[in-house]
Amino acid sequence: VVALACPLCAYNLDTRQEDIAARHVGFGRIPVLYFTQLLALALAPDADERFFVQHAVDPLPLLSERHLV
Repeated sequence: VVALACPLCAYNLDTRQEDIAARHVGFGRIPVLYFTQLLALALAPDADERFFVQHAVDPLPLLSERHLV
């Protein structure tokens, strides 16, 4: 996971991975989270999955694997 404080950086890193994957065979997509989303997970352990639905790279499988959602 890449955690960022800049919303524009978070958006660019999340949405541009499709282009990188097209150019580099074997590129594994990386979930990108804005720091407030991680803060919500820390403060509200019963965080709703709706916090993460607008990502280009779905972070829910990783968060579920770690028992965070």
